[in-house]
Amino acid sequence: MLPIGMAETRRLTKDRLADFSRQLKTLIDKAQDLRDEINRSLIAATPPPAADGSRRRTSRSRLKR
Repeated sequence: MLPIGMAETRRLTKDRLADFSRQLKTLIDKAQDLRDEINRSLIAATPPPAADGSRRRTSRSRLKR
């Protein structure tokens, strides 16, 4: 059996870990919502493809540094 002080510390650690886990999940959910919102905005701002099937942008060559 653990001494009383150690048992409290262990329980407190589990509670803190559970709280941290909940906070982390909340932050991840918020980040995913923001990512989804940004993606929707980008899709809405992208012009539709040209009717004649031509490319919208010309390809650029990479510069060597």
